[in-house]
Amino acid sequence: MSEPQLSLSPNKENNSENNNGSSLLGKSGGKIISEEPSSLVTKTDLLSQLGPGLTEQLSSHTWEIINYNPLELYIAHREHKQIILASIKSNKIRKQDDYYNLSYTSEINSINLSKIIIGAIPIEISRHEDPLGLSAANKYTIKFGTQIETQNIFTLGPSSLDEIIQELHNRTLILDHTKAVEALSAIILSMEKDNKVHTKKDIITPGHYLVDNKIIIGCNNNITNDNNQSNFSKEQITNFLELLELLQQKFKNNKVFPTIVKWSCIAPFVYVMKQKNNNKTWIPWLYLYGSSRTGKTTLGDISCAIQGNYLDEKYKIPFTNVDTVAKLGEALSKSTFPLVINESGALSDDSKYYKNLIEMIKTAIEGPIARSKFVHKTIYTAIPSFCACIFTSNSAPPSDIGFRRRIISILFTQKDEYTLEEITEFEKLLNHRVSELKILGDFASNYILEHQDLILLDDKNRKDWDEIAKLVLYEMYKIVEIKPPEWIEYKIDSEIQFQENKEDIELVLRNFLITKINEAYCKYYKSIADSKYIDGINQPFDFRLNFCLKHNLIPFINENSNAEIIITSDLIQELKNLRIYGVSSLQEVSNIIDGFEYGQKKLGKNRNVKAAFGSRIQFSKFLIFEEEECKNDNKTCSLFTDNEFS
Repeated sequence: MSEPQLSLSPNKENNSENNNGSSLLGKSGGKIISEEPSSLVTKTDLLSQLGPGLTEQLSSHTWEIINYNPLELYIAHREHKQIILASIKSNKIRKQDDYYNLSYTSEINSINLSKIIIGAIPIEISRHEDPLGLSAANKYTIKFGTQIETQNIFTLGPSSLDEIIQELHNRTLILDHTKAVEALSAIILSMEKDNKVHTKKDIITPGHYLVDNKIIIGCNNNITNDNNQSNFSKEQITNFLELLELLQQKFKNNKVFPTIVKWSCIAPFVYVMKQKNNNKTWIPWLYLYGSSRTGKTTLGDISCAIQGNYLDEKYKIPFTNVDTVAKLGEALSKSTFPLVINESGALSDDSKYYKNLIEMIKTAIEGPIARSKFVHKTIYTAIPSFCACIFTSNSAPPSDIGFRRRIISILFTQKDEYTLEEITEFEKLLNHRVSELKILGDFASNYILEHQDLILLDDKNRKDWDEIAKLVLYEMYKIVEIKPPEWIEYKIDSEIQFQENKEDIELVLRNFLITKINEAYCKYYKSIADSKYIDGINQPFDFRLNFCLKHNLIPFINENSNAEIIITSDLIQELKNLRIYGVSSLQEVSNIIDGFEYGQKKLGKNRNVKAAFGSRIQFSKFLIFEEEECKNDNKTCSLFTDNEFS
C-alpha cells in the first residue's frame, strides 16, 4: 500500500497494528514515561504510537491535539488554508497468515477530517507583551492566508484573540462560531511549542509612555522622530512661525490660540506625567463652549493637526461615540494624542444619566486609569486614560465643581462670531497650510525626548505644562534668530475666566428674564387688568413681575403659596432656541441666582418637577439690582404688595 497523504477526503488509511486512541501510552526515545499523557510526552510521540505514517502526513501542517479519548486535533491545513477539526479513526480488519495458517485482527488508523472551523490559517504570529502591565489578555498580530484571491494574505492586530476572531467573522471566514476561539488558540499553542511565535515587548498604541523611568514612543506613531529637532531646516521653522502669527491674528480673543497651541504640543505627554507623579501632575482638559461660528471646532482641528492627525477621524469624534463609561474608556485607551469630542452639550443636561460619566472624566483627567472592568467574568483589567480631551459644545460645561476644577473652560460669545466671509478666508488659509502645523508636534516631541528631565523631575523642581510648552516655542524662535512674540506668554486663566464668564452669564440671563417679563406684561395687561390700571404700561418693573406671577403668564416662572419662585426646564429650551448659550441647565440657574437651590419641587397639587427655586426676595434682587430692606421673617419684599391687586 502506498503511503497516504492528508486530504479533505475522510478515512485515508494508515496501518498501525494493535494500537488505538484508548490505549495510547506516552513514549520518548522508545521508553515508556507514563501510562497517562504528561508534559514530558510530545504530541508527535503520541501520534507515532498510532503509526508513524500519521505523523508524516501531518509534517507539513500545523496541528494540535485537543482531546485524548477519543483522540481529536485541530489542523491548520497548509494546502486548503483552513483550520479543520480532525479525529483518529480506527478500523479493525481480520487478516489471514497462510504460511502459519493463522488468522488475526489488525487495526488500521486513519485521519478523519470532519469540520472546517476557520477559512484561514496563521502564517506568522507575534505576541505582544505590555511593558506597562495594563493588559490582562495577550495581544497578537497574526498574518493569515486564505484561498480567497481578494484577501489571499492579510494581517490582523495587534488585538486580543476575541477581537481577531470578530474581525475574521466580519470577513466571513468563521464557519463554526462555537469552536473558533478554541481552534485558533490550539494552532497558536502549537506554533508556540515549535518556537514559531515571535514575542515582542512593546506598546501597541501610539503616543508617549514611561517605561523603566524613561520616556519611550509607542508603535504606529506618526511622529517624525528619527532625528532631533535641529534637523528641521530654518526655512521650515520660519515658515511655521509665520503661520502661527497669522493664525493668532485671526482669533478675536488673543489668549485662546496661544492656550490651544501650547496645550496641544504638550498633551501627548499627559500619560507620562500621570505615571511619574502618582496623580500629582496632570494636564487639564479643555472645554470650548458658547456661540456658533466662533471657531471652537476649528481649534480642535488645529490641535489634531499639530500631532499630524488633522485628517484622521479617530481623533475627532462626536459625543455619541463616548456617551457611556465603556465607550469613553475605549476611546481614552487608544493613544496619548489629544482627542476632540464635539457636540458635548448633553453633559450639561440635568439628567442623572451622565452622572457616572462625569465622575469617570474627573478620574481620567487626574489619574492614569479611567476605569476597570471584568474580562471573561474572571479577569479584572484596568482601562488606561492615555489621552487628554478637548470638548466642544454650545452649552456650558457641567456645573459639578470638581469637574470645573479639572478643566480649562473657554467661553465664546456673540462678539467672537465670524462672518461667512471671514470663515471662508480662514478655511482657505488653514486648508492650504495645515500640514505645516505638524512641525510643532514633531519638534516638541523630539525636544522633550532629548530633555526628559523637563517632565521627569521630582515634585519640587518639575515644571507645569505651560512652562514646558513655552520652552519649546522659545527654542524654535532661538534657532531661527527671531524675537518671540508677547502672546507666547498668554494663557486662559481658568479661574479668572470662570469669574468673568459667570458675570457675563448673569447679565445675559437677567436681560432675558427682564425682557420676557416686560413682553408678557405688555401683551396681556390690557385684557386682564382692571380699568384703573389702564395706564399699566407705565407701571414699575416690580409691578409687572407681580402681575405676571399672579396670572401665570410665563410658563417657566411660577410662584407657590410660600412665596417661592419656581423656575422649570422650559427656560433652558427657550434659551437654546434663541441661541443664548452659557446657561444649559437648571443647576446652572441655581448657581447664578444667589440663594436659589436645585432639586425636586411640587408645582400645583399633584405635579413634582425638577426646578431651580428660591425666595421671591432673592429673585427680585437678581433682576433689579436694588438692595431693599427686607425683614428676614417676611415672605415677601416691599417691592411686592398683594394689596396692589386687591
